[in-house]
Amino acid sequence: MIPTPVFSAPARDSVSPPSDRKAYFNAKQYFDEGTYEPAVEAFQKFLADFPHSPLVPEAYFLIGQAYIQLKQYTEALDSLKTVVEGFPTVPFAGEARLQLGRVYLELGRVEEAISILEQEAVINKDSQTRQDLYAKIADLYLANREGLKAIESLLKQRQWVKDREERLPVEGKIRQVMEQHLKDRQLYKIFEQYPQSYPGDEALMRLSETAFGKGDFFRAERHLNQFLGHFPKHPSTQRARELLTGILNEIKSYRVRIGVLLPLTGQQASYAQSVLKGIQLAMEDAQGMFPEKYVGLVIRDFEEQPAKLKAALEELVKEYSSMAIVGPLLSKDVARVASLAEKYQIPLMTPTATENKLTQDHDYIFRNTVTPEFMGKTLAEYAMLKSGLKRFVIFYPKDAYGVEMMKILSEEVNRLGGEMIVAEAYPPDAVDFRDEIKHVIQLDLARYGALIPSQEPTGEQKPEYIAGFDGVFLLGDPLKTGLLAAQLAFHDIKDRTLLVTHGSGSAEFIAAGNRFVEGAILVDGFFEGSTDPVVRSFVSRYQAKYQESPDLFAAQAYDCVQMILLALKGGATRPDQVKGYLGQVRGFHGASGITTFHPKGQVEKQIFVIQVKNGKYVQVN
Repeated sequence: MIPTPVFSAPARDSVSPPSDRKAYFNAKQYFDEGTYEPAVEAFQKFLADFPHSPLVPEAYFLIGQAYIQLKQYTEALDSLKTVVEGFPTVPFAGEARLQLGRVYLELGRVEEAISILEQEAVINKDSQTRQDLYAKIADLYLANREGLKAIESLLKQRQWVKDREERLPVEGKIRQVMEQHLKDRQLYKIFEQYPQSYPGDEALMRLSETAFGKGDFFRAERHLNQFLGHFPKHPSTQRARELLTGILNEIKSYRVRIGVLLPLTGQQASYAQSVLKGIQLAMEDAQGMFPEKYVGLVIRDFEEQPAKLKAALEELVKEYSSMAIVGPLLSKDVARVASLAEKYQIPLMTPTATENKLTQDHDYIFRNTVTPEFMGKTLAEYAMLKSGLKRFVIFYPKDAYGVEMMKILSEEVNRLGGEMIVAEAYPPDAVDFRDEIKHVIQLDLARYGALIPSQEPTGEQKPEYIAGFDGVFLLGDPLKTGLLAAQLAFHDIKDRTLLVTHGSGSAEFIAAGNRFVEGAILVDGFFEGSTDPVVRSFVSRYQAKYQESPDLFAAQAYDCVQMILLALKGGATRPDQVKGYLGQVRGFHGASGITTFHPKGQVEKQIFVIQVKNGKYVQVN
């Protein structure tokens, strides 16, 4: 509760002239008798007659009190704000702030109530009043669903409680808020803010217990090791060690274990988290495929460190006898452990690495990922075999990705009997492409393009450019390709099919290109808006579990685990048998398209072709 102020009129014998004091005390007599409407009227007359009286602040304060009794809170607000803002140094300004906070609450203006009460909590010199205020502020934050701020207020309350025994109820309230009102990311934020002290210890143990209870042994183990590292002499260290032992026993109680090897700390962490979410979602299917305690995950974070990467793989093999491993992400990291996978004869399936050489040189390496070759092949085949286009130009960023894709598309077009008229590079940071577009037009006019007479509305004759090509490949990020599309139209390159490789995950392409990207064809390894039942099921389950939409990495990781589970369901009981099953996968229908593995681990995927129709992405294959 907010402390209730007890107002007593100042004892001033010679400050005000008799007429001034008489008018004031006549009004106060009404107030003391509980006749608040006459009191308000009398005080207002006093203020009108004596605007410079030293008793003016008291009059405003009592007007505010009277309006509170009359439940006229808007009127009370004005009077109390006058005291707080106009007379901040009077002895009863603190009492006015308390009452103002109460009025804000009555009016439903919680944030303003919190603000004024926090001001008073800082200024008030009474320890008990400060404790009561911070407790009330914490309750208001909770009512406003701001758990972290409630914790901060309770910590301030705890700071003013000197007796250790009296602190226990406050700490109990903090624990209750953590358990009932904070999500994992908020708990971890508390730990980051208080990494060596209370309540960082409470937050970290809460995270550990919650993860353990959910069966998320990776996060439980991670948080427990952090706890032991940051609080080695804490009374709960024994509990932490018991939980770690429990995790080890739980993991080893599964008959079959799938290892996961990801850079969950470092620059790749956000991508690794998407992959991990896809993996964990796929593991939910194991519950309906196998007996209880049959298959489980062992997750290791190698923190983007090569030495830890190799050590983690050996741990997954030697300590946990993993049947297969999912990860890592980058081709260079897969290459670092490929020889170990061969040595221990354990299949390693990466959901993202694109280097072809990985699978060509190693029998136990598999890639379930969309490569630039697949993207280029699919886009060129759709353009030429489905849409009947023959001649093309290409705009590409002058970087490694742009040059590689330009070569792939040029080779595919030539292979299919088409013609790439112009391949035009642009600076990777460009937003104005007029020079590049004019150069393409110039080269096209020397081949197939034409200028025909055209009459403007003013009667002026102006030649109109007619492009000699059917399709335009646009390479780059969504913003660049969208801007390119709009600028092509400005230079009379219209009614030509736009062919784009960056996928369908961004609204930026449509926003930047506006109506000029209508009809554009895109390819992607995953399409959230697909009508395919398998994709729709994956998307809806992912969104329900994580409250966010999945990306390509999550879909490919999900399919990796699905294929490993099918190998186990098919009777594989050894890593080499899982490897043999994966090598025979043909036409696996997953969230990331149709997948086929060839004997050397090379992957062939049927990916998604998407078109912009009426300003939206629509699957067309």
